[in-house]
Amino acid sequence: MPESRLDSDKSPDNGGGKNLDRAYRALIEAASEAALHAYAPYTNKGQGAAVLTESGEIVCGTTVEIASYSASVSADIAAISQAVARGHRRFKAIAVVPFSPPSGNARQFMAEFGIHLELLQVVEGGYRVLALSDLLPHHFGPDNIELEQSSRQVE
Repeated sequence: MPESRLDSDKSPDNGGGKNLDRAYRALIEAASEAALHAYAPYTNKGQGAAVLTESGEIVCGTTVEIASYSASVSADIAAISQAVARGHRRFKAIAVVPFSPPSGNARQFMAEFGIHLELLQVVEGGYRVLALSDLLPHHFGPDNIELEQSSRQVE
């Protein structure tokens, strides 16, 4: 099992102090609210997600299931996609409510924008912080691809 840490009201200093704790609690609250808007008529297991951008903005997304199930969108991917559409490319943390470990596809999607993302899991007494790098230790991402100047030019 990946390493994680439990942060609670009794221990708000999680490496970033009380401000980070407040930001993470606001992130969880935003994800909980987004979950109320999930469209999950087939599984009845909709989720909400909220991502904290490097600039401090919280951007939400929600599960959207459709009859062609493979084309459905998970809440975590929806939140990151929404943030990207707003111009963000770097993220600090993501909360998904109710929590479930992200799919392999979602982990890879998250890693595209930085392997140092923290995932927040609501637990009794607070929240647990999981590192994406622990959930996807041998990830493939932009750093694995060498782009030559010539390959970016349109002929």
